[in-house]
Amino acid sequence: MSSTTTPFNDRLSSLVAEYNERSASYDHSFHPLQATDFVERASFLKGHNVLDVACGTGLVTLQAKFRVGDGGTVVGVDAAEKMLDVARRKAQETELDVRFVPGDALNLDRAAVLPKGLSGFDVVTCATAWNLMDDPFQALVHWASFLASRGRIIADLPIESFQLCGNIIREIFEEQREVWNLSRHRDWVSGADSIKKLIYSTGLQVEALYETESYGSGQIKTELASEMFENYLKFAPLRTLDNPKLQQRFKELCVERFHEIYGPQSTLREDLRFYIVIARKCP
Repeated sequence: MSSTTTPFNDRLSSLVAEYNERSASYDHSFHPLQATDFVERASFLKGHNVLDVACGTGLVTLQAKFRVGDGGTVVGVDAAEKMLDVARRKAQETELDVRFVPGDALNLDRAAVLPKGLSGFDVVTCATAWNLMDDPFQALVHWASFLASRGRIIADLPIESFQLCGNIIREIFEEQREVWNLSRHRDWVSGADSIKKLIYSTGLQVEALYETESYGSGQIKTELASEMFENYLKFAPLRTLDNPKLQQRFKELCVERFHEIYGPQSTLREDLRFYIVIARKCP
């Protein structure tokens, strides 16, 4: 792998490129099963109007439309056009009337997203993507602005044991924040209480918060830490860290800390489970 790190201010472009590349194989993973369970937990009703943010290949979007029926409207939004191409093809094959709109999850175009005559959605969903947002607080506030009165946001986040790299990045960031004048970072999950605190700070009410079953596990070899962090930091939203030398030093600090905690020749297990979050807009 090249030692050149992608500039952090190109994070969204990097994510779009990554997911466009994965579009053809995305459904050949744990995602379809996870999406089916997500839809079950969402408890859509007939006639519900649903906005699926970062909809990808439409795994949640299309099942949502099946649940809400002809009386409900479902709109999917994603920044990766090739993912949307897959979603549109599946919608056509299943003859489901779903509208897919290109757009940034943190800067949704109200005119493009909201159907005519609709003031807000009953449900806004975001499956396996909230953790990719620059600012999870602003994401919730933005999405909540598209809710009807008493509408719900349903999202998920990987549990801490599936964020070993992210936890190290958070530690190093906090230590270097003032030294390097860093002003943006992802608010990494540190447990259920941290999620509740974040939700309540937006003015939303927590209706439910719990962990899912496991969708599989993976292994991390600590001797590959340098390559692992190189790839991980391509998508880390430290937008003010755009100096290549600082980027490289940040990665080195992450690798050093990783080896200090887990050792240079260890094999770690990551468990793929999620927090499910259901938050309701106050009347």
